[in-house]
Amino acid sequence: LNLERAFDNYYQGQFQAATEEVLTFGIGPAPVSIAFSVDNQQSSNQHRFFTIDQSWIDSIDITVKNRNTNTIKQFHVGDKLPFSERLQNTRHFQVEFDLAPGITDVMVYVKTADSMVLPFHLLTEQQQQKKDVVLQYGYGYLLALLFYNAILFFGLRDSRYLLYSGALGRRRVFTVFA
Repeated sequence: LNLERAFDNYYQGQFQAATEEVLTFGIGPAPVSIAFSVDNQQSSNQHRFFTIDQSWIDSIDITVKNRNTNTIKQFHVGDKLPFSERLQNTRHFQVEFDLAPGITDVMVYVKTADSMVLPFHLLTEQQQQKKDVVLQYGYGYLLALLFYNAILFFGLRDSRYLLYSGALGRRRVFTVFA
């Protein structure tokens, strides 16, 4: 399905409306196209962050098209890309773009052999920063817990505390680099 035809199908109402907050398509599904529209009622561009909070999606093509200006921006992200070629150095997939005044359509084409769960967000810069701060506090809490259990191990010489510290450290490493 080419991009222009996909947009035509969307404009003609041939896409099915989502009923869930997080889209799920099972394991190894056929590729899917997801589309939504955003109405910028301001007189100036609005900067947005579009994130897909799933790190194992193989290929994601994102097209942003403004109906008034017909400008199109395209992005390609996914787990198949090496980190050196990704748009953002984050563990999830994120693109930034400006919403011009008027209606902007976003088309997302997703293809993966793995489980397809798509929690995505369209955020302002302040919302993105808040989300990052919450994540950093969570990592800070895990790090403090890791050090606390390591101190307990050295003080009590009970191997359970060392094993727990190791499990926390492993989880921390896997969540950062996943």
